[in-house]
Amino acid sequence: MQIDVKKVSASKRQITIKLTPDELRETEKDVIRNLQKKVTLPGFRKGHIPPGMFRRNFGEAIKAELPELAVAKYYSIMLSENDLKPIGVGEITRIEFKEIEEGMEFDVELEEEPEIELRKYKNLKVEKEIAVVTDDMVDKTLLNIRKRFATVKAADKAAKGHFITFTAQLLGEGDTPVIGKKYDQITLEIGSGDFDPGFEEQLIGMEVGGERIIRRMVPPRRGEKSREPLQESYKITVEAIEERELPPPDDDLVKNLDDEKIETLEQLKDALRKDLQYRLERRSNSQFYSRLADEALKENPFDVPDSMLNRQLDSIVERVQQRYPDEKIDEDLVREKNRADAIYALRWYLLKKQIARAEGLFVTDEEALKLIDSFNISTKEKHQRKKNKDYLYNLKQDLLEEKILHLLSQNADIVEVYVQPQPEEEGIIPV
Repeated sequence: MQIDVKKVSASKRQITIKLTPDELRETEKDVIRNLQKKVTLPGFRKGHIPPGMFRRNFGEAIKAELPELAVAKYYSIMLSENDLKPIGVGEITRIEFKEIEEGMEFDVELEEEPEIELRKYKNLKVEKEIAVVTDDMVDKTLLNIRKRFATVKAADKAAKGHFITFTAQLLGEGDTPVIGKKYDQITLEIGSGDFDPGFEEQLIGMEVGGERIIRRMVPPRRGEKSREPLQESYKITVEAIEERELPPPDDDLVKNLDDEKIETLEQLKDALRKDLQYRLERRSNSQFYSRLADEALKENPFDVPDSMLNRQLDSIVERVQQRYPDEKIDEDLVREKNRADAIYALRWYLLKKQIARAEGLFVTDEEALKLIDSFNISTKEKHQRKKNKDYLYNLKQDLLEEKILHLLSQNADIVEVYVQPQPEEEGIIPV
């Protein structure tokens, strides 16, 4: 067998395979064995027709099946002998075969994972946010705890500090209801500013069962092109108004938490501060690692093979269809909306493999099994996870990513930026 591999692009290969008459004769024996199981000839038992007689009687059938079997057989040999790792099944683009004595030639086009030239993955300059818990943050968290144990009584008329539950119907031109834009059981605290101070202000004075049209101005969304604020109108129907009296922040409040380790208000504040710091650090690390990956991809540009991308998008479409089995899915729209994220995920996957290969990073089965043993789950669940090959594979991939990100962070030029955490915006009515 003669093999000629041509590099068409970073991932695409065109391969020409030439087979000798001797190789085709060996393949012919396999064809005859296969056909003998299917055909009969008077005077002979199935599978016992002499080869010479079989060729004379079924020569055209042998000749018709020989190319297909030869391609399948020598395609596999070609992959193993040339250390090729195709993405999916290669495409046979040409077959030339007339007679065994003339040999056979065929072309294959396939894609491999692209050859990535690592340019730079160390000394990446990346910002890392350092957030410090403030007294205001602790006080706000404490306030949320006090709200959980508040005493509630009905109020006749909405006022600042009251909790109001209502239905909001979005209105269109001429204050006509917009179908499908009705929001039920919305509850907010008037004057909290958690949603929209102007909107909340217009709820003051409403009574249970009362209706009112409220208008508000909606600024451009984050990342949206510059535009003038838009006015939205809602028809509000009040369902309930509650006045809540908060318990004082003292040691008696702590008793409601049923935590033996915390007995005083000061101990509670210390615990809240530690928990907030832990959460901020986790968020900061997550953002930092995301920026590390972004920067590594910028420094090492390469294209994702079409076949990999198409398979990834096919998988996404399939998951969407499984999630909404009774709905007609616009596959083209799903693929388009997920295309950028799929390309990013695949590029990061391929870059990680290359960095791991360059640095000799890997994860053993023992590491994965040890991690499972550390989980706070039952012995039965641990055993099931250890026997689940897909779970183990994904767990090892996660551990390998941790090692890679640790390597990048240890070798990064980190710029620490101290920030004042902002409370998360809690939108009540989608905009």
